[in-house]
Amino acid sequence: MRKLRAKSFKSIPGKYYRTPKELWGFRTDRGDGSPAAIARTFLETNRETLGITSALDRLDVRRVIHGQGADHVILQQLWRRRRIHRAYVTVHIGRDRRVYLVKSRAVPEDVLRRAEEPRIASATAVRAALAGGGRGTGRAWVVGKPELLWYPARRLLHPAWRVRIHRTKPRAEVITYVHAVTGRSSAATTTWPRRRDGRPCSCRTPWPWPAASSRSTGRDCSARRCRPTPA
Repeated sequence: MRKLRAKSFKSIPGKYYRTPKELWGFRTDRGDGSPAAIARTFLETNRETLGITSALDRLDVRRVIHGQGADHVILQQLWRRRRIHRAYVTVHIGRDRRVYLVKSRAVPEDVLRRAEEPRIASATAVRAALAGGGRGTGRAWVVGKPELLWYPARRLLHPAWRVRIHRTKPRAEVITYVHAVTGRSSAATTTWPRRRDGRPCSCRTPWPWPAASSRSTGRDCSARRCRPTPA
């Protein structure tokens, strides 16, 4: 597989990094092997164009989606054996085994090396998440095991604990990210599992990183802006 030539493709620059977040408008040579092998070969050949020169060994193939017209390889970026939140690289391969699109949210090497190490334990993070996960009269508990990961905010990379909390009244599930250095909590998404009519709901409320706590109520789920997902 040959390297992409200058002006042979179109690109969309990233917002915070000096690397492109999308390359399109091209067709590579036919690849050999599985879709994952073709994706690896493409990334290795065009690593300088994508700005992931030293990050290829930290891209783990998480999923391969086989569609009717193309295969989609999803790779997750890791750093110090922990995943980076939403740091995905996706390579799209047509049925002719040619790559035609690549999207990258990989964090560059200079940003990775500036990341701080975590300082607080999971028990402290759970207490902070429960305190900032909204008010309610029902019970609240942690679902699953808290995960230590990296959370990108603008151009910096922060260590954070991902804590999922379930509340009974009002009924809600809140995913909270607790900064593993400062101990602040921030609910990145408030996911409503069910509407009042019992249908699944995809209502998600974003919260800024500096927020010390988050509050969720069942009223928002019945608002007009909430779009139910197909049952």
